[in-house]
Amino acid sequence: MPTRFTIAAAQTTPVAGDRVANLAQHVQMVEAAARHGAQLLLFPELSLSGYELASLKHCLTSENDPLLAPLKDAARRHAMTLVVGAPTAATGAPHAQALPHISALVIGPDGGVQVYHKQHLHPGEDRHASQGPTAPFVFDVAGWPCGQAICADVTHATHPKAAREAGATLYLAGMVVSGQGYAVDAGLLKAHAITNRMPVLLANMGSPSGGYLCAGRSAFWDEEGRCVAALPGDGAGLLVVDRQQTGWVGQGAAL
Repeated sequence: MPTRFTIAAAQTTPVAGDRVANLAQHVQMVEAAARHGAQLLLFPELSLSGYELASLKHCLTSENDPLLAPLKDAARRHAMTLVVGAPTAATGAPHAQALPHISALVIGPDGGVQVYHKQHLHPGEDRHASQGPTAPFVFDVAGWPCGQAICADVTHATHPKAAREAGATLYLAGMVVSGQGYAVDAGLLKAHAITNRMPVLLANMGSPSGGYLCAGRSAFWDEEGRCVAALPGDGAGLLVVDRQQTGWVGQGAAL
C-alpha cells in the first residue's frame, strides 16, 4: 500500500427529499476535499435524500441517473473516489412490488459506479427497504482496499470481520447517528478497529433527519482504536485524515 493516503468524511445537512439541493452540497464538499488532496470522500447514509424512509421510493437514484453527472465529473477531475448515500431500486422479482435498497454509490475516479446495498436493517426499516446481499463489498482506492458499511451493518461484528477477511484494510461507515446513540456506535467502531486491526472512518449527518437529531462528530479511529480526529459537533463539516510515514493525522477542514 502507498505510504501517503488522504481520505475525508463529509458531514452533511440534507434537505428532506430534495436531491437537487443535496447534490449542490455534495459538490461543495467534493471541491473542499479536493483542496486538501483527498483521494476518497465518504458521505453519510442516504446523504442524497436525507434519512426519510417513507420517501425512499420517490428519491431512487441509479448508477446512470443524470443527477450524478456533476459528481462523476468531479471524481474524474480530482482523481477522487466518492461514496454517496442514496436509495436504489430493488433487485430481484417482482421488481415493481419490492422495496428499495438503502445503498452506497461508489463513484470511481474514472466516473464508473459500483453499488453496495445495506445488509442489516434497523427495526422498522424493513417496512420501507429491502436487505442487501450478504457478501462483503470491498473496492480499491489508490491501493487501499476499502470495506463499505451502512449504519446498522456496524452493529454486527461479522460485517467488518468479513470485510477484513476479503482483504479490506480500511472500513468505511456511512451512518445516521443521534446524540443519544453516538457513544454506543462510536464504541462499536473503535472495537472493530482494534479487533480487525483496520482503521475506521465514520461519516455522520450533521442535522436532524428522519426524526433523528443527528450528532455529527464524524470521526476516524486508527488500527489501534485511537480516535485520531473528530469533528466537534453537528452542522456541516469536513474531516480530513492523512496517512503519513509516521502514522495517521487528521483535522477538521474549512468548507
